[in-house]
Amino acid sequence: GKYVPEEIYKNLVAANKYARAESGAFYKNYRKLNSVWKISKTAWNPTVHVNNIMSNFVLHDLVDAEIKYLPKAWTALTTHGKKNKAGKLQKSDLVEAATKYGVFDSSFIEVELKNIKSGNKFPYQFDENLDTFNNSVNAAKNIYENGVLKNKLGLETLTRWYGFEDAVFRLSVFQDRLAKGWSTADAALDARKSFIDYNIDAPAINWMRNTITPFLAYTYRIIPILAETAIVRPWKYAKYAALGYGLNKMGGIVGGGDEEAERAVMPERKQGEFLNMGFLPFRNIKVPIPPGKDGKPYYMDFTRFVPGGDILDLNGTLPGVPAPLQPSGGLAGEILFPLAGYDLFQRKKIAGQTGIANEDWAIRLGAIKDKLMPNIPFVPGSYSSKKLERTRKGMESPFRPDQSEMISLAQALGFKIEKADIDKLKAGKAFELKRKLDGYKEQMNIYRKKFRDGLINEDTARVEIEKIAGKMEELAAKYGVAFEKADYAQNKKPLFGGKN
Repeated sequence: GKYVPEEIYKNLVAANKYARAESGAFYKNYRKLNSVWKISKTAWNPTVHVNNIMSNFVLHDLVDAEIKYLPKAWTALTTHGKKNKAGKLQKSDLVEAATKYGVFDSSFIEVELKNIKSGNKFPYQFDENLDTFNNSVNAAKNIYENGVLKNKLGLETLTRWYGFEDAVFRLSVFQDRLAKGWSTADAALDARKSFIDYNIDAPAINWMRNTITPFLAYTYRIIPILAETAIVRPWKYAKYAALGYGLNKMGGIVGGGDEEAERAVMPERKQGEFLNMGFLPFRNIKVPIPPGKDGKPYYMDFTRFVPGGDILDLNGTLPGVPAPLQPSGGLAGEILFPLAGYDLFQRKKIAGQTGIANEDWAIRLGAIKDKLMPNIPFVPGSYSSKKLERTRKGMESPFRPDQSEMISLAQALGFKIEKADIDKLKAGKAFELKRKLDGYKEQMNIYRKKFRDGLINEDTARVEIEKIAGKMEELAAKYGVAFEKADYAQNKKPLFGGKN
């Protein structure tokens, strides 16, 4: 045998621990942090609270539960375990039965919080039997437990509210099924299923929801519910389609403008119908809000107010892949992609990078901070706060329509209302076209390089480049039609105020 310096020995031992470490230990610790990240994107985000409540009302109807049970469920949950004015402890047989039969055990909050255990350890306490990475994961978990949960930075309350919002609807469905003569066990089982049972046994789905597609569980459970409704209760969809079309029609009457021209130059992400089905209303509905002095009408994106509203949205990082299956990497993705200098959400390189290491590190770490910051209005640094500040200061943009602080606040709270300014929509549409044409130009350059490198002959290069040029002409013509509609918009006068 041979001797090695102590530092090298320690590194060898550490490397050996990494090689022999049981994968389950790391995976378990990562799941805990990933659960914290998931909660920060949902329960700690007021926008998601609004989306969740609105979507739950629709889902409550789609599963054919009567709305009259919702107030009763609210009363039962808010009084159970509390003392009345006489000081007597109140109990609800309904809540106790629902608890006994596990109605509340399968919610998003309950399942994710199972991965996070509260404690009061010193957050930087290390275990010599663990490797460095697992020690750092444990330290981060302890900081969360002590700094957030125990010190109650307002986030515990948001988490509790999110769970309560879900519990009210589950309990309402439970009552409805009992009233229809179901057994207690069957009623509880259906209440769990109807409002998404996040306890999933499928190993592949669980692996994906804990790694590359963190919110897959909702899609996995909602698709059978939507399919069952379409087959057994198709009139439910017909009802909401009629409401959507009616609301959009009222928006045209009250708001005026030229809907065809406005929709023609909207960005692709705001075009299309619910579930990408042509017979359903547009996701971005023209709403009956009287326009201001500029006469610009308002639209509102209702996608997140509909259960599974984005499951067939194909405009993601991977072409043709539905939104819920788009890989984000969860917490790891929020860190690793910015560290590599790439914004996965916007599908482009993070702006401001120079290639100078110390400059780029600051840019990339700043991007990670922005990604991990919970989106809470009025919290410094959050996306909503920055948006409100831009509106307050009157900061103009060639792409964003001017809007009031009230509209900005509504957006921050989940109501995606936006003014349809055709000039600014055209500017955004032109940028969208340029991005696509630039992609085609890059394809041409690839064939030119292959020709220069002797990989293809001149005739092959010319043929392929001409094919791409043809695609560019078709694309430009398609966008040209949209621009022409916008240029010759026939604006109708709004019902109240505004201008023609």
